[in-house]
Parts: sequence; structure tokens; C-alpha cells
Amino acid sequence: MYADHIREVRDDGAPLDLANGQCLCAVHHGAKTADQRRKRLSAPIG
Repeated sequence: MYADHIREVRDDGAPLDLANGQCLCAVHHGAKTADQRRKRLSAPIG
């Protein structure tokens, strides 16, 4: 199990707010992290 930020800190999520946290298994944490990374890389710069 992983403690996951619902809104990632690098995307202005609150790092210590319990309302910004959720518990995910390794499979779902990895999938969510990969999806967020993909979205961040495909976003227009500027």
C-alpha cells in the first residue's frame, strides 16, 4: 500500500493536507503516477 497525494505536490497539491491523501495499492499507484506524468509531459509549455 502507498500513501498517495490525490493532487501531486509538483502540481500544487498540499503536501501535508490529509484531505489530499489516499491509500492505493502498488498497481493503482503506479498507474496513477504514470498517467499524471504522461499528462504533464503532453501539456503545452507556457
